[in-house]
Amino acid sequence: SILMAIGHRPDLLILDEPVASLDPIARRQFLRALVEFNADLNRTILFSTHITSDLERVAADVAVLHSGKIRYHGDLDSLKEGCQRLHLTGKCLPEDLAAHQIINYRQDGSHATAFVQDWNEKRLAKLKQSMAIDVVAASLPLDELFMELTHD
Repeated sequence: SILMAIGHRPDLLILDEPVASLDPIARRQFLRALVEFNADLNRTILFSTHITSDLERVAADVAVLHSGKIRYHGDLDSLKEGCQRLHLTGKCLPEDLAAHQIINYRQDGSHATAFVQDWNEKRLAKLKQSMAIDVVAASLPLDELFMELTHD
């Protein structure tokens, strides 16, 4: 059915979980063929999947949907660079970090973990200076980003 769908070279191709039932080798072959199809014809492909490793192989832009709302839409590389998990350590950790656009904050004594979007080195330095705490930022794989973005 996918061959029939791309046979007439559509401008927009919508695929819902097209590789979910394929083994890893067949998935990679299909994804490679999909990328080649798009490179040759420069078409738009909307690819819905829960297999985040496949998205990382083929997607340039992503949209994260949760409960009917778009939680993120944009460049995949920007998402991965701008979203960080922060590990905070200090004697007096604040309970509310909303001013620093920190979400999904979990504290246990003098240690805390937070998830941030639109993060950069300047914001890291400002947070460290304003609170006199130790902060270590770490990148997240796409599946963990998805879980953080869809956390209620």
